[in-house]
Amino acid sequence: MQDIKEQKVTDNKEEINNDVDKIIADEKKISDVTINIDEKGRKIPLIAKEKLLEAGVQFGHKTQRWNPAMKPFIHGEKNGTHIINLNKVNASLNVSYNAINKIAARGGKILFVGTNKHSKKTIKENALRVKTYYVNERWLGGTLTNFKTIQNSVRHLRYLEKLAKDNFTGYTKKEAVKLQKELDKAEAMLGGIKYMRRLPDAIFLTSVSDERIVIKEADKLGIPVIGIVDTNCNPRDVKIPIFANDDANKSISLITTLIADAIADAKGEERKAAFLDKDQVEFIGLEKSTFRKTNFKNASFNQDSNNNRNFKKDYKRDSGFKKDFRRENGSNTSTVNNSTNSTNTNNYSNSNYSNNFKRNPTRKVSNPTNSTRNSN
Repeated sequence: MQDIKEQKVTDNKEEINNDVDKIIADEKKISDVTINIDEKGRKIPLIAKEKLLEAGVQFGHKTQRWNPAMKPFIHGEKNGTHIINLNKVNASLNVSYNAINKIAARGGKILFVGTNKHSKKTIKENALRVKTYYVNERWLGGTLTNFKTIQNSVRHLRYLEKLAKDNFTGYTKKEAVKLQKELDKAEAMLGGIKYMRRLPDAIFLTSVSDERIVIKEADKLGIPVIGIVDTNCNPRDVKIPIFANDDANKSISLITTLIADAIADAKGEERKAAFLDKDQVEFIGLEKSTFRKTNFKNASFNQDSNNNRNFKKDYKRDSGFKKDFRRENGSNTSTVNNSTNSTNTNNYSNSNYSNNFKRNPTRKVSNPTNSTRNSN
């Protein structure tokens, strides 16, 4: 029975790979973007160009960091940054949308992977929306190639969840706290794949440059990979590249929402961005910017420096006043100093003594008061 199941899975993978190859071949022949016709007979594209521009999908990396394999898909450069061709972006989105849609219609499962800070939230929310698997924390090496061992860790996660439901009865408070920490860590790492009983039929990556290990594991097992390829990546690394910006929150959110819509469309569920008017498009799981404008003049970290500046100004003003006072009363001060030096020859304020000490501070100087006492 197990051999029959494995044979069915391999046959299904071969069919999916053949379908993906056909879709790629068909889309390369088509010059126009894929369109949908609404009830009124209007042609609606997969996504409006205005939304692509709003999301900033066209911005690549600096020209010094480009990959020459991306040359056919680059429109030009502006201010030292490469600009991706929007027509190529649209065409690659259509290829990936149709491929994911066909895989989902056959009952295949797609694994969403995005572990960088820009994609964690949108990967999780879109995957949960269409009930598919996801990984939004660090990718565990061997998740695909060593699937049986990972399944043992998943079983341990389920066991910890059962203990947590019973409030860790039979364990001490210290043991319960330790188990809860272990559960939180396991949930973060394996929570998105704890219901994945078999290998996925396709993988979607939010950044090809950040997920090299995933691509290597998928290549070994023959799993097709669909990923966002920026100007610093090689499009040949994945089966279906999506030419777009992989560093902007809006760009990643829009593309991930479109890929999730392909699964939702196959299941007959509601779409959030695909084939909708530009006013109805939603950015699911968009990370809000944490940048906050501050008034640097009144900022707390500048208060001390401002006080220091004022102190220095006052000090300079006072020192200048002292210099002027000495110039005006130079004769009086000199007579006073001469009289004091003549009366107190062994005083510490003697200029010869102080100068010698400044020149060689480590030299031991005998106390002049003791020498005068001994002489007396």
